[in-house]
Amino acid sequence: MTAVLLGGNAIAEDIYSQTFAAGPPIVGTTSTTGGGTWAGDNIIDLNGNSTGVGGAISLPFSPQSGFVYDLTATINVTTVNASWLGVGFLQDNTAYGWFPPANTPAALRTIGWQTWAGPGANYPQTSNEVLIRLDTSGALWTVAMFQGGVQMGSTFTYVTNPTINHVGFVAEGPAVGSVSAFKLTAVSNSPTFATWASTNAGGQAANLDWDNDGVSNGVEFFMDAAPGFTANPGLVGNTVTWPNGGNIPSSAYGTQFVVQTSSDLVTWGDVTEGDFQQFGTNTAGSLSYTLDPANNPGKQFVRLRVTP
Repeated sequence: MTAVLLGGNAIAEDIYSQTFAAGPPIVGTTSTTGGGTWAGDNIIDLNGNSTGVGGAISLPFSPQSGFVYDLTATINVTTVNASWLGVGFLQDNTAYGWFPPANTPAALRTIGWQTWAGPGANYPQTSNEVLIRLDTSGALWTVAMFQGGVQMGSTFTYVTNPTINHVGFVAEGPAVGSVSAFKLTAVSNSPTFATWASTNAGGQAANLDWDNDGVSNGVEFFMDAAPGFTANPGLVGNTVTWPNGGNIPSSAYGTQFVVQTSSDLVTWGDVTEGDFQQFGTNTAGSLSYTLDPANNPGKQFVRLRVTP
């Protein structure tokens, strides 16, 4: 498979990967990498050959914000006819899971190598190695198509980010062709906490304070603070704001980071997403929380807990 390189210090992780081998249809089998179970119609057997039926066969997948997802497949077209076989990100595990067009996850079919990324576009087949790149790092997601490492057309920006629940193959009718490889990789240009900590925090855990400045390593990672002394954000009025340096996506609230409050600096409680929506603001660039003295007139303390 031809690799398409990303700039920066990209970190890649395989979500799914399968090279098809001889055997029965793949419904019910697991992927070589990732452990997901293929479900749907038996449109492809374990040789990777089309079984001559329409539908979709897929693995469960829902993208998160803050990543670049590369979906690659080697599709061998034997005969181009009125039917087609494609690969893509799917909304539903059905034959037409990427529709409606205004909100469509990307798909590709073998008849003229037509692609859908929002508006469809036809490109001549130049390689049987195809790649669909879904970029969720911005507020509006984008998608691009490649053949043999060369981008076909321009990158498409969604007007509304699509709902994606599956990834896999789609076919209509007796598609003539086969697939020999399938892979889904998540790429992030942000460092992992381990790589960041090895450079900036002596390899310490997130809850420790390497430079003894009163800000934990995890919070410094969240803020992408420069090496050396880091100021602990203070209250402005009743609001405290932590800059989000981009190492942890804002969508990870409650899993990789959470605001906590206390009345005695001993017992801390998480601010649930429901309460946070009332008193906090969480964007790609910052996280803020406002204390509520009207309803909580006693002592109040607030902190950010990061568990990357």
